[in-house]
Amino acid sequence: MPSLRSSASLSSAIADIPSGVEGFTLDIDGHLLEISSNGDSATKIIFAELETGVMLKISLKQLWEVMKSCAKVDGELLGAVDEYKAPLNAGPLSPKPNSYLFKKGAYHEFITIRVGQAWWSFERLKEGILVQRSCEKEEVIRKSIKIYRYGKNILLKNIPSKSLGLIKKLKTVENLISSLELVFKVIIGERYHLRERNCQHFVARVLRKLGFKWNMSILGSFLDQFINNLKIKQISSR
Repeated sequence: MPSLRSSASLSSAIADIPSGVEGFTLDIDGHLLEISSNGDSATKIIFAELETGVMLKISLKQLWEVMKSCAKVDGELLGAVDEYKAPLNAGPLSPKPNSYLFKKGAYHEFITIRVGQAWWSFERLKEGILVQRSCEKEEVIRKSIKIYRYGKNILLKNIPSKSLGLIKKLKTVENLISSLELVFKVIIGERYHLRERNCQHFVARVLRKLGFKWNMSILGSFLDQFINNLKIKQISSR
C-alpha cells in the first residue's frame, strides 16, 4: 500500500533540515566524531541523531562514514532486525492498527537494526530515505524525526511488529554497509512512486538484500501484480 507518511507537519520538518553540508561533527556518548566526506545538495538521505537532535540531509558517502564512526563508539556487532508497521500519517482518517484496511496493507512500514548498543531505523518517505540512530530503542520506533508515529501514549508491546532475528551472513556494520550500498544507490536514483516505489517496496528490497525471505502485504502484492500485468499488456500492444 502506498505510504502517506509525509504529512504536512513531517514534510515541513524535513524541509527545514540543512543539506549539502561538507563536514560536520557528531557527539556520540561524549565522543566527538568528525565526518569529512563530501555533501550533496541534491541528496535524498535524511539522517536524524535522536540523542542530540542533530538532523541533516547527507550524501550516501556521509551516511556510510557516520555508521562506521558511530560503530567505533557503539560497537560493531549486529543485533536483531525488526519490522514495524505504523499508521500512514498522523491524521484521524488514517487506518488504525486494529482496522481491516491496516491489516490488509494500508500502513507505513520501516525496519530497525541494532548495531552495538544503538538502534538504527531505515524507512522510505516521499522526500527520501530516513535513517535514525538512538541508544533508546523506543525513540527510533515511536518517532519519525520529531513526529510521533502512533501518538505519545501507545505501549511498545502494542505496536505491530515482527522480529526477524539476526542477519545470518552479516556480523559487523562493515558487512551491513556492503549489503546496503548498491540497493540504496539504486533506490535514491529512483523517483518515489505512490504505488510502485513506496515504503513497503523499500522494506522488501532491503530485507531481501540482507538475506531474509520477505513478502509484501496482501494489498501491496495485489497492486504490484496489477501494475506489472498492465505494463505487460501495454508492451504487447505496441
